[in-house]
Order: sequence, then C-alpha cells, then structure tokens
Amino acid sequence: MPGAWRHGQLNTEKMKDAWTTVLGNVEHLRQGASTIEKLVSVAERGLVEEDARSALAKGVFKSADEIEAALQTLQERDLPDPDPASFMRFECAAMLDAIQYAFSPTGDGSAIVSNPEKAKQIANFFGSEQMSDEDLKQAAAIDTKTVNEAVDLLNSHFRESVELVEKGYPALRSRGLREEGGTASPVQSVTKPIMPSLARACSLQTRSEASRRATQLSYAVQLFRARNGRWPASFDELPVEHRDSVRTDPFTGEDFRYRIDGGGFTIYSAAENGVDDGGIHNPDQRKIKDSSSDDFVFWPPQ
Repeated sequence: MPGAWRHGQLNTEKMKDAWTTVLGNVEHLRQGASTIEKLVSVAERGLVEEDARSALAKGVFKSADEIEAALQTLQERDLPDPDPASFMRFECAAMLDAIQYAFSPTGDGSAIVSNPEKAKQIANFFGSEQMSDEDLKQAAAIDTKTVNEAVDLLNSHFRESVELVEKGYPALRSRGLREEGGTASPVQSVTKPIMPSLARACSLQTRSEASRRATQLSYAVQLFRARNGRWPASFDELPVEHRDSVRTDPFTGEDFRYRIDGGGFTIYSAAENGVDDGGIHNPDQRKIKDSSSDDFVFWPPQ
C-alpha cells in the first residue's frame, strides 16, 4: 500500500489495486483454522481500512465517481467473516490433542496414566514458561476419572463459547467468555500453556468488523455529499446498497452513532462497554477502565 503514496504521486488505481491484493491475502488467511491466522487477517484488514479512511480524508478520491469506485472495491473484497467462531473449534481440537498426548491408556486399556514429561514438552514447544514442579506433580497425580471429566468439561465449554461468539455482542458482553477452558481441575496444568485469550481474540475480531462497516459507511456519506451537496441527515438517506449491510454497530446491535458537526460528520462505535460516551475516542480498547470513554471514532480518522 505505501507505493500508492510515494513521492507525492497519488495514484488512485494503484491504491485500489493494493487494497485488492491485501484483502485477497486476508481472505486466504481466514481459511486457516488457528487463532493466529485469524488475528493476522484482522490486522491486515485493519491496515487497508485505516489506509482507506486516510485516503478519503486527504481527498485522494476527488470526484463522486472516484469515491464510488473506491467504495465498490471495498464492498467487493472487504467481506464479513463467514464463520467468526471457526478458530474456537481449532483451539478445542488443540486442547483435546494436548490431553491425548500427555495422558495415555495403560497397556490393557483399563486406565489412563499421565506423562508429565510430555506435558512439559507441550509447554516448552509453545514458548510458554516451563511448567512448575507443582504443575508436574499435579499432572502425575491425575487419574482416569479426572481426565474423562476434563474432556467432557472442555467440549461443553467450547460448544457454549462457539454459540456465544456466533451470537456476537451484546450477548457476548453480558455473559462473557471464560478463559480457563472449562477445566477447573489439575488437567488445566496441561492445557493452560497453549490456551489463547479467547475473549481478547473475539474483541479484536468484533472491532475489526466494526471498522469494516464504519469505513464503508464513511465512504457512503462522502459519496452522498458529492452527489447532493450536503451531508445526509441520517443513514436512512443513503442508498440501500450502501447502508443496510453496514449501518449496525456489531458491539451494540444498533446503528453506529452518527452526527453532523462543524463542516463534517462523525461516525463512532460504542465499542466494548456498549455505552455511548459522546464520541470521545479511546485509542486503546484494552484500557477501558483508565479512560473516560470507551467509544471508538472511525470518522474523522483518529
């Protein structure tokens, strides 16, 4: 994408081609099953959307036709995630594989015995801190009944989590995701080193979806002004094809906040806490408690 901005030469076609290339890679990464692939795709898509909003703010696309062509590029390639919970199924399988590796049946199959050294290998392989002596002691003491119960709890936990993520916010906010994998037992000493922060991943994914929608809304509002000489009074004035699929803030299930102020307009999300804090931008959603606002302003670019 930087190539479209070099030497002060703003080439709108190169810019759109760059978006298409990066968004194509995003789609490829989203076919992967793991959390890391999901989060890399989220980060790459975020770069395109930030670049798109910056280009719009700097007047790179000057005419109504140019704005519309840029919007069409985003609509065609920047698509919603068809399965936002796919990475959670992978993580569940990874947890079950870890248990299967660290606990093996006896020769006659009558019981399950632990292998603390294999458990330690799992922790070291994923770059986590080495398991403590207490963790190893717990792993060695786990019996067949405990392992079977842990597997049942793990499956139940992830099934519930997948259903919750598929519902999205505000259900996800009200109920929350537990990070311990549903295993409040010694087996957690084995699964803990490789359990990602599911809640954080879901929050980043939802913020990415909010960015996708708000970016396209920003273009739609600018296009309306280019065609009509004024800002739309509300999203209802936008053409159906430019509003219906993107007007909803995924954090609240309601419209993004929109207002006309001064010589421009503001579009923002109520973000993680779901409360309208007046459009005061909080650049770091991880520090909600340290800020007077949890809102995330997408337009004007921050």
